[in-house]
Amino acid sequence: MEAQRSRVESIRPHENGPHPSLESELLPRRQPILGQRKRFLVHRPTQLRAALIVSAVALLLVSLLNFGLHAARTQATAAISRDAPELVSMLEAQNRFELILGIAASLVFLAGIFVVTILETHKTAGAAFHIGREMERVRDGLYGIRVQLRRGDNLRDVETVFNDMSQVLAERATVDVQELEHAASVADRISTPLEAHELAETLRDMADEHRRLTTGVITRRN
Repeated sequence: MEAQRSRVESIRPHENGPHPSLESELLPRRQPILGQRKRFLVHRPTQLRAALIVSAVALLLVSLLNFGLHAARTQATAAISRDAPELVSMLEAQNRFELILGIAASLVFLAGIFVVTILETHKTAGAAFHIGREMERVRDGLYGIRVQLRRGDNLRDVETVFNDMSQVLAERATVDVQELEHAASVADRISTPLEAHELAETLRDMADEHRRLTTGVITRRN
């Protein structure tokens, strides 16, 4: 009983305000906006796979386009060479230049597609990474944490649900603290077996509530 009382006393509010450790765990924490996120490959395998798939599809389409254009130019050159053979060398040189120019433009286009895909997938992967990190903190008992994603990030619905969940957990923890403080004050005044029994019933009710939250099972006592 003395050990429990000392534990309860350790979380009582100080005379000048809440216990600092309790306040740090329960009060919402202001999270920095992820507007300066420097690491774009947050989940490398997923982001690279998506970028490579999109780039491969774009490469196929661009290759078909370049092949079609080159075939059309070759046919036009052959038709012109029958009427003006002296222009064949000039037309072939022009076709080669246009082919090289088309390939270079295609490579620049594919590089842009790759970079844009990385940036777009980062809006989901980066947000998921940040939310997962804050979920680990909640798992460790740090309630009241709020997630604040960057403007333009995906998973906004998950952000809202997480913040609501964290707020509810913080409120429940605050209620538990108040009940423990009340139990501690009652323990200080115990003088009869009846008061001890009432205190025990209060603590059992708290235990049943936590059991219901964790398992969904309600224990009934006579």
